[in-house]
Amino acid sequence: NTVLDDNKVLTLANGDRILMTPSMKAMFEPENLANASPATVSRAGIIYVSDSELGWRPIVKSWMQRRDPAEAELMSPLFDKYVAHLLEYIRVNLHPVMHNEQVCQVNTLLTLLNGYLKGVSEAGQQLDAKRMEKVFLFCVTWALGGLLDIKDRPMLDAEMRNIDGTNMPPREDETDTIYEYAVSDADLEWVHWRHMVPTWEYPRGEEKPKFAQLVIPTLDSVRFDKLLRLSYSVEKASLLVGSPGTAKTCCINQFIRSFNPETTGDKTITFSSLTTPGIFQITIEGSVEKRSGRTFGPPGGKMMVVFIDDISMPAINEWGDQVTNEIVRQLLEQGGMYSLEKPIGDMKFIVDMRYVAAMNTPGGGKNDIPNRLKRQFALFNVPLPSVAAINGIFGKLLEGRFTPDVFVDDVVYVATRLVPLTISLWNKTQAKMLPTPAKFHYLFNMRELSKVFQGVILASRDRFDRNAEGNFGGNVVSPDGYLLALWLHECRRVFADKLISYDDKNWLEKQLFELMRESFTPDLIRQVEEPLFFVDFLREPEVDEETGETTEAHPSFYESVPGGMTQVRSHVEALQRKFNEESKLIKLELVLFTDALHHLMRISRLLAMARGSALLVGVGGSGKQSLTRLAAYIAGSYTFQITVTKTYNITNLFEDIKALYKIAGFKGQSVCFLFTDAEVKDEGFLEYINQILMTGEVAGLLPKDELDMIVNDIRPIMKQHMPGHPDTWENLYTFFLNRVRDNLHIVLCFSPVGDKFSRRAQQFPGLINGCTIDWFLPWPEEALTAVSGKFIDEFPMACSNEAKDALKVMMGHVHTFVTASCHEYFEKYRRHVYVTPKSYLSFIQGYKELYSKKWAYTQELAVSIDAGLQKMFEAKADVNKMKAELAVKNQELAVAAKEAEALLKQISESTTIAEKEKQKVVVIVDSVTKKAAEIAAVKDDAERDLSQAKPALDAALSALNSISPKDITSLKALKNPPDVVKRIFDCVLLLRHWWVDKAQWQDIKGTMVLVGTYDMAVKMMSDMSFLSALMNFPKEQINDETVELLQPYFAAPDFNYDAARKASGNVAGLCNWAAAMCTYHEVAKVVEPKIAKLREAEAELKIATKEKNMAEERMAKVQGKLDEMQAQFDAAMAQKQALEDDATATQKKMDSATALINALAGEEVRWTNQSKEFDSQIQRLTGDCALASGFVSYLGPFNKEFRELLIHRDFLGDCQKLGIPVSEGMQVTKFLVDDAEVGEWTLQGLPTDELSIQNGIMVTRASRYPVLVDPQGQGRVWIMNREEANQLKVTQLNDRLFRSHLEDCLAFGKPMLIENIEEELDPVLDPVLERRVIKKGKTYVLPLADKEVDFTETFRLFCTTRLPNPHFTPELSAKVTVVDFTVTMAGLEDQLLGKLILKEKHELEEQRQQLMEEVQSYKKKISS
Repeated sequence: NTVLDDNKVLTLANGDRILMTPSMKAMFEPENLANASPATVSRAGIIYVSDSELGWRPIVKSWMQRRDPAEAELMSPLFDKYVAHLLEYIRVNLHPVMHNEQVCQVNTLLTLLNGYLKGVSEAGQQLDAKRMEKVFLFCVTWALGGLLDIKDRPMLDAEMRNIDGTNMPPREDETDTIYEYAVSDADLEWVHWRHMVPTWEYPRGEEKPKFAQLVIPTLDSVRFDKLLRLSYSVEKASLLVGSPGTAKTCCINQFIRSFNPETTGDKTITFSSLTTPGIFQITIEGSVEKRSGRTFGPPGGKMMVVFIDDISMPAINEWGDQVTNEIVRQLLEQGGMYSLEKPIGDMKFIVDMRYVAAMNTPGGGKNDIPNRLKRQFALFNVPLPSVAAINGIFGKLLEGRFTPDVFVDDVVYVATRLVPLTISLWNKTQAKMLPTPAKFHYLFNMRELSKVFQGVILASRDRFDRNAEGNFGGNVVSPDGYLLALWLHECRRVFADKLISYDDKNWLEKQLFELMRESFTPDLIRQVEEPLFFVDFLREPEVDEETGETTEAHPSFYESVPGGMTQVRSHVEALQRKFNEESKLIKLELVLFTDALHHLMRISRLLAMARGSALLVGVGGSGKQSLTRLAAYIAGSYTFQITVTKTYNITNLFEDIKALYKIAGFKGQSVCFLFTDAEVKDEGFLEYINQILMTGEVAGLLPKDELDMIVNDIRPIMKQHMPGHPDTWENLYTFFLNRVRDNLHIVLCFSPVGDKFSRRAQQFPGLINGCTIDWFLPWPEEALTAVSGKFIDEFPMACSNEAKDALKVMMGHVHTFVTASCHEYFEKYRRHVYVTPKSYLSFIQGYKELYSKKWAYTQELAVSIDAGLQKMFEAKADVNKMKAELAVKNQELAVAAKEAEALLKQISESTTIAEKEKQKVVVIVDSVTKKAAEIAAVKDDAERDLSQAKPALDAALSALNSISPKDITSLKALKNPPDVVKRIFDCVLLLRHWWVDKAQWQDIKGTMVLVGTYDMAVKMMSDMSFLSALMNFPKEQINDETVELLQPYFAAPDFNYDAARKASGNVAGLCNWAAAMCTYHEVAKVVEPKIAKLREAEAELKIATKEKNMAEERMAKVQGKLDEMQAQFDAAMAQKQALEDDATATQKKMDSATALINALAGEEVRWTNQSKEFDSQIQRLTGDCALASGFVSYLGPFNKEFRELLIHRDFLGDCQKLGIPVSEGMQVTKFLVDDAEVGEWTLQGLPTDELSIQNGIMVTRASRYPVLVDPQGQGRVWIMNREEANQLKVTQLNDRLFRSHLEDCLAFGKPMLIENIEEELDPVLDPVLERRVIKKGKTYVLPLADKEVDFTETFRLFCTTRLPNPHFTPELSAKVTVVDFTVTMAGLEDQLLGKLILKEKHELEEQRQQLMEEVQSYKKKISS
């Protein structure tokens, strides 16, 4: 708008302002003003150009001026004669399949005329007026009437003949129109298209021809090839419009293949609703190389035909624009695109490219393309092929396959009838099975016909050719019956498998047999009344007889199963066991009931076909993925499924697809790419899946350098498989791409619930067109019973076989009841609830666990009750026994009392005598005691005197101890020891009374001292016991004379310890010892008289003590006799007391037992009755556990009304109807949980109403992790209180640390609460929800996205949502237990009362809470 202002300023996004010069003008040419704002309109002058104002004549006039004048002169009257009239007639009376402006139609006319006239000119032919009119009539028919449907074409033909029929083609058939004729290039005369169809030969030498490469030319393909070639010759684009399956793509591919690959390449691009301009530009730029400057073209200077399939598919944005098609328009109109790389914005001109396109007929939800793009094309409608054309295509195919030289005449005859039968079935199905919003995929076109005959041709001929040995299977006994059964099987696979109800399937089955009755004999029809199944996995691996090596591990021969479903089941079960043995991560435990085997064979059939892909549609838990894995294993296919992580994006998807391309292309191995709707993290993923299904090429997947590497690596493989074929770049890439498409089988597993599936099918047509649909219907009751039988048959139960058989049927009924209630619940409350086969398996597993637990508990209770009764009976017997014992004990007690009384009298007499004797002894003892005290005083005095000598004596002994034998030996070795040593030894000799020399004195340092006698000392030392003799020296033998003799020695000044130590070391201790002996003697002289007196006193004491002992002995005898009598008395009294105690205890015991027996009299009756009923109670567990397990597994999402209805009306009623033992008036809550646990939940914040208790049971008892629909948050509060002690982690899906929290809780076994979830969970949780736990050694791990995480069994997961009415998908419902925690009126009243009391009477609420806690603790004690 600023540019349109007077100041003419352009303001850019980065803030730059560019001023336009006054001479610059802005002009717009919009189709309409739908997106123009009033501000823009007010700034511009608006000129409306009507489509009738100029019309088409200026264009023709301009074109005529450029033509040869002679040609112009011939053609000018023809334009006046036909064009205006026919344009008006078509506008008024006919209905083209899509709108096209008249000027664009005339442009198409000029394009076709240019093409024809160019060919005439190049051939050197001359055109006269007659031939020119024929050419003009041909071109005007296809230009102006090219978009007419098949029913309008005769009307146009008639109108043209009314104008002037002179040069119109003569009819060969009555129904022919001008559309059935062309102007021959040879003579420019009319010729019927059928005469221009080339002959086609079936490749008889190939047992398994590549069906996708069997292109049979038809009248339509030749007709449109001519039109496409005319446009191509004058460098114009063409667009084929038609309904799905009208062979548009096939016609264009035939046209493209007609070019010489040495000079012309090709590129196919398939559009979908999510195809972006970037994807288109990347694809085009990847197909060209730089020529010069900004000019680009196909590699090698070639031409290139670009085929844009489904060009109308890109989404229309909110402004009504198809942005993707704008870049297509730019490419066609301007011949280039703007560069997205540096230098950004430069125009890249694309040369030597020709364009063709195809699209579905607009309307019915299908887009049109912009008019500005439409004008770039010559538009032609492709109607459905006629019956004759279809018969011609597939008739030739079967004629070549079933030739008389290979098959008997009956088989050839049946083969000739199959095409008309198939067409009739196709027409009837098209008319009856119309698409609706619920059946949007009910599209039956040429693709269905093609798939039927692809399956017929896939069958191995050796089973029913002339050399066949029979054994066809079922009721089939002839080769023609085998072929008819094969055709019937393929019709069911193609037409019936996509139907979504048994009514539709039954209708189709009825039509099949009605059609067969019209063409075949009753005998032949009887052969095919029992279905014959065809598979390709019956034959054993092929082994080289010479080497023993397996040459073909999975030989593929599509053939019937002679043993029928029994053989298929046994064979597949064996292969499943083999799969489980070989697979480390995934274990399949499939119950192969009939429907499951049917689906398995359907998937296996598609994996056996080249380019066979499947679209499996069914609610989650139907077994789609498991059956696909098993089928892929059976077919020898490499199975791949992407691992969705938080960061998984298109780049990761490309890497995965590249890896699959290399496996399928280089190795030639069959690949099964399993892709589920849970893995559609980005809708853009489906864009690339769509491209793989439609063309095999993915835009931007392989850069140029990688493509070159692939082409180089595939060269030796192509030379091996296609010797002699030129190994050009294009041929090598085509070979690689075809090999990938043949071997890469995409199996899509989608859920039909919601609008996602229908929307995706509309946005990505390849999902429907490129796949064979297999619709998984709900499991029938027969399948449900078979599954329950698989798990229940071998499960040990305490019930009859009849009850177990009835239980299996009842389990299937439970699932059926709940499925029906889901619809009823939605109709009444508009709340979505889903049950899936996975829910059923969870129900059966929960039943087994609950039954085992309850059975064990009941048996334990029976043992306890029986033991209690036994104890009670024993107690009664014991009471009677105690009564008799008590009477005997009372008699014994009386006798014991008399004996004790007599004994007491004797003891009294003896005690008097003993007392007199005791007085005498006391006098003697007192005298002796006084004497002993006196002696002790004397003794203490003597010892006190002796203690004065003790320190010196101890010092002497210590000195002796310090002398070692070594010291004595050293001293003896001295011939002349120091003089003081000699004197010391003289002292020792004197003390020991040994001989010493006569006393002689000598002067030492002015002092006179005695001379030592050393010789005798040496002899003394020679005695080995010398030191020990000194230690034990008898001190008492020392006398005064010896002491006197020692005094001169002691008087010497050097006779001391220090001087002696200097002279003789440790021997100096003898010096102290000698002195100490003398000191002791001096003390002992004083003490000796005292000791003598002490000895006298001790002698007297000894006599007195003897007298005392004698008296005491007399007293002891008297006392002993007294004690003996006392002991007898005590024993008698003890016996009497024991008898009394025993009698009292017996009386008390008897009283207690009697009281207990009386108190338990009522319990005895109850226990007795209960004991008798235990067998009946165990029998009733069969039905009780079924009701409880069904309640926990299925009823969480329902409200209280529906829960009660299902339990009592359906579950309980069915049990009673089938005769299954069940408790009358059973209460599920009482059966599953006791009062103590309910009380604990109440303390933790769970409301006390019945529904809340049921919810608590489901949260705690369900085998799957719970998801709580909790708009009021009461469930969240309860869980937080309940799990608080277990370190509950609360998080949300959008928490940036969510992944870390999850890994920590898994590893450490902590509970985790994910709150405020929406209607979907993060795919990273899928392994957690499905508990894909793997045991590694002693630990468990869980594969979580791109890594393995440690798993601890105490881990618990809770999810809550605040949404009042969430719509969870069936897949999520199958993985979790949905529990409706919406608050009820009773629960709300209880909570409001509590809050009111807390507000008004706080102390009462506290008291109530305390009482509840006390009651709960008492209940726990009682239960424990």
